[in-house]
Amino acid sequence: MISDSTRIRIGAREAIQAAPGHMPVQQALHWLSAYDSPRPAEGMRLFMTPSAYVRCCAHAGSDLVHEVGGALVGRWRVDAATRQPYQVIEAVLPARHTRHGPAYLTFTQDSLVALNDDLEERFPGRLMLGWYHTHPRMGVFLSGQDLWIHEHFFPEPWQVALVIEPVTRPVDSSCGTRQVASTHTPTPASTSCCATDAAA
Repeated sequence: MISDSTRIRIGAREAIQAAPGHMPVQQALHWLSAYDSPRPAEGMRLFMTPSAYVRCCAHAGSDLVHEVGGALVGRWRVDAATRQPYQVIEAVLPARHTRHGPAYLTFTQDSLVALNDDLEERFPGRLMLGWYHTHPRMGVFLSGQDLWIHEHFFPEPWQVALVIEPVTRPVDSSCGTRQVASTHTPTPASTSCCATDAAA
């Protein structure tokens, strides 16, 4: 018997459109990873609120032996003046029910159900903008398994992957997103991954 609280979605996925907004560039601190190009890439610009950044770093530092990860939550926008797409990552949802080890992270079916339930319950009206995970002592890159996870569980062209190396000092990370008219392979996003308190 299916309970009243069970939600099953069948059918075509709704197309999600970016809402208009004002890119919070003036309030942002620029963050350039050693893995990013000094010249910003065309395409998506990413902003991260200080609270989301702190929570992401805390989760990344919670296990320095095994990979950990979760979902990036926030808003997808298009700047009203420039028409450039951007995202504001406002929160992170650490994934539960994962299988993980020193060199792998697997989102199980229970992980994905819990992430979607948490998103709807704790952040109504927000989007799962992508995912993050750690590579302890391995450097920042997307492995073949990471690419598979990104393609199958985060298939939208505006969804991003964030890889964090929590052991090195300073902690290093890099963001990536898909090229909209190309393959499913995440490519570097603009180097403006930032911390900002500005409302989108």
